[in-house]
Amino acid sequence: MAAASPTVLFIGARSDLQSVLSKLPNPRIAYAASFEKVNEISQSVVVMPLLKPQAAETEEFLKRIDSANAQIKKILVVDKLLPLEQLAELNNRHGDLRFVAHGEPEQLQAALNAAIQEARNTKPEDPEKTRVRTQKRKQKRVQRVSVLQKALMAVHAASSVAEIESQLYSTLKQGYQLAWVRIFLHGSEHLDSQLGRIQGQHLFRHGLLIGAQHLGKIAMGRTTARPFAKAEDEALIQISESVALALDRLAKIDQAENLKQQWESTFDAISEPLCVTDDEFRIIRTNRAFLAVTKLKNAQAQGQNCFKLMGYGHQKPEDQFKGFVLSRTIQKAIRHFDVTVQKIGGVDEEHEMHLVLFRDVTERKRLEDRILESSKMAELGTIGSSIAHDINNPLGGMLSFLQLIKMDMPSDHPLRADIDQMETACHRCKEIVENLLQFSRRQDNAAAESLDLRSAVRQAVKIIELQTRSLGIEIEIIEPETEVKMLGHFNLLAQALSQVFQSAFEAVANRLKQNPGFHGRIRIEVQASDHMVQIVVSDNGAGARAEQQNRISGLNQTLLHQILSDHGGTLDIISRSNVGTTAKIAFMNV
Repeated sequence: MAAASPTVLFIGARSDLQSVLSKLPNPRIAYAASFEKVNEISQSVVVMPLLKPQAAETEEFLKRIDSANAQIKKILVVDKLLPLEQLAELNNRHGDLRFVAHGEPEQLQAALNAAIQEARNTKPEDPEKTRVRTQKRKQKRVQRVSVLQKALMAVHAASSVAEIESQLYSTLKQGYQLAWVRIFLHGSEHLDSQLGRIQGQHLFRHGLLIGAQHLGKIAMGRTTARPFAKAEDEALIQISESVALALDRLAKIDQAENLKQQWESTFDAISEPLCVTDDEFRIIRTNRAFLAVTKLKNAQAQGQNCFKLMGYGHQKPEDQFKGFVLSRTIQKAIRHFDVTVQKIGGVDEEHEMHLVLFRDVTERKRLEDRILESSKMAELGTIGSSIAHDINNPLGGMLSFLQLIKMDMPSDHPLRADIDQMETACHRCKEIVENLLQFSRRQDNAAAESLDLRSAVRQAVKIIELQTRSLGIEIEIIEPETEVKMLGHFNLLAQALSQVFQSAFEAVANRLKQNPGFHGRIRIEVQASDHMVQIVVSDNGAGARAEQQNRISGLNQTLLHQILSDHGGTLDIISRSNVGTTAKIAFMNV
């Protein structure tokens, strides 16, 4: 049945409609000053403005009409400045629109007459069809929302720009009939003109902004005849904003990764062992130097106590923020580390982190020991010189009195032999004192001189001879009949050789303590060739295990090696437990 009494809803000023009211076929008129004043749409015809400032409001109201009743006739009073392309797109989105120019009452009257007549002739729509159509619209909106959600999730899960493009295209191609999706980073000023040259496609493009920062532009295209509707534009704009956030996130991730790589490279470049630990000194991060010292892989060190791995023996130092020195054997050599603990920020106040630095001070400690030993030797020389002078005086008096006694004593006197022995003993004491004086004199700054190595060996033997005689240890000296010439400092060489001989004596003496009946021997052989002179010192003492072969008990190793090094000499030690030790001292013969 045709509608008997069509109704008209006029939105805008009433004065715009006064001139055409008299000529209308008695319709029922409803007025609304603006779109916001319309609460319900039940009229057959709606007249509304489409002025340039109100274009967005008109679009939204058309959506309300579409949702209310598709049979409503729609007349739009159009601003003359609006382009025809915009009117065509609007008609494609909402269908069957009538456009009249603003300020043309005759056009409006004709459009109203035609719309009212169509409304009279239009049969009421079947309620069931209306319900089905409304349900389809709701389903379509739900599908769009679902696609939008999937697209947003895909954007935020992507790990690169290419993946964002791929995920968006895969998600939107069916619902939005897309042919392609492209993201242009830091787009140039010519990008829009290049996109405008694409023929036979409808384009969506939107800037990618984070605040005032322009990241680039996103563009999508489809080859269908239908352009992008406003609802599609709004959804794609929302997706574009999400893309901008994702691009900003990826940029920050790249920046953080670069900073992490720089930090790790700097951390590993530090030559001293270094680690970051928790408040219980369990390792969180180490550098390469720490792993090299501990001989561990990074995975093995994780979670381990750093002090325990460095051989400290404790889980933490007594005063963890006060520096201390620990020692560790690395490749059969003892190394010393100055340990510094620095508190750094943690997850919270209760769980702090520490930066633990193990600074290798082995060379510094060796130098300190060498300086200390040199000081001791200097003091020993001063003391020895003083003692020697104090002993020389009474010795000289004793010798004088003994010689006076001999002058007054007949040669066949029964005590003459005892007096001779006393005189020999005094000479022996005087010789020992002279050796001590020669040993105590420093020649560090003196120029090297030609010397007989045999004499230096004999001088060094005299220093330990009293000790070996008291224990019955035999010393055998094997040397060439001719002089063994070399350049050097006599007293320093004698000092170094005496330390090697002293070590041999102590090794034999230790074995004598374990076996009182043992016959100790020390064999000293001086060998000479055209290019080298060599001293081989062998003993049958207790010997040493393999890991102790580079250590000479009872002497300062640093000072000994320094003296030998200054003379171009080398020291090699071979020792076997309970067999004995052989030390070879070699000098290049130049």
